[in-house]
Amino acid sequence: MTVIMAVINYYFIFPSYALFLGYSIDAMVGMSQSANRGIHSLLTLIVYGVMPFNLLKGAVLTLIMIPVSARLKRFINKHLAA
Repeated sequence: MTVIMAVINYYFIFPSYALFLGYSIDAMVGMSQSANRGIHSLLTLIVYGVMPFNLLKGAVLTLIMIPVSARLKRFINKHLAA
């Protein structure tokens, strides 16, 4: 999920933000450098600025969905068998 979203961010989402907000990609990278000096291109912006949050989001959603899906599975099996 994180790798696919990184590719989508690189080719679609960040260029769309730049277009709709009236910024250039370089301006967006420059703004990001104030928070993280390791960011010097769109690729490093995605790797250092976006991917960690996507990984964290995926981990949190996984931890939430494991118990929810177990309870949902019992509920579905109970009602489909009836």
